[in-house]
Amino acid sequence: MADTANDFILVVNGEIKEGYFPGGGKLAVNYEFIHGKQWIIKKVSGTGVNMELGSSQVAIRKAGYDPLYTWNFPLSCTFGASDSYGWPKIVFTVTSPKGKGRDQIKGYGWCHVPLFPGRHQVKVHMFKPRSTSIIQSILGYRQPPELITKMTIAQEEGRAVMRMQTCGTIQVQFDILIEGRHEYNAPVMMQKQYVQTN
Repeated sequence: MADTANDFILVVNGEIKEGYFPGGGKLAVNYEFIHGKQWIIKKVSGTGVNMELGSSQVAIRKAGYDPLYTWNFPLSCTFGASDSYGWPKIVFTVTSPKGKGRDQIKGYGWCHVPLFPGRHQVKVHMFKPRSTSIIQSILGYRQPPELITKMTIAQEEGRAVMRMQTCGTIQVQFDILIEGRHEYNAPVMMQKQYVQTN
């Protein structure tokens, strides 16, 4: 795989710009790339870096004020593959620090890495699990339900039966560079604007 993966290159740069979450408080955003088995994370030499996962700084907004959180947190990762199957996705979690090293999950979201070169603005809708009963919602007031693994939100299996509710959005900017896609039949999309709906 290491040899064939060198023939198809996907370079992902960008930033998690901001998020809209009513209610106020302290929020940070985390991300992690996931991809198919045909893909590898390529090592970058020189000044470049690969950030397959990362956590932003904490942004603070007071309740009753504009619920717009600004992070401007950078993304950078380079992938190699032999074909386009298993195109990379990126999973986001928004957390609120609660002290003693514990964070409370405020929302989950995901999107595909845009399928064509250029700069793209993607709005990602965030969701959080709902309690299955009134009693559970009361008991879980201080510690709401969470997914066992955050990757579940980006997988088809089991996602349809989860009880979720919307909780906000985040805005992500991608700068995409693709090399070798015509030789390996990678997706070609001619739209000027990529919009993620989930």
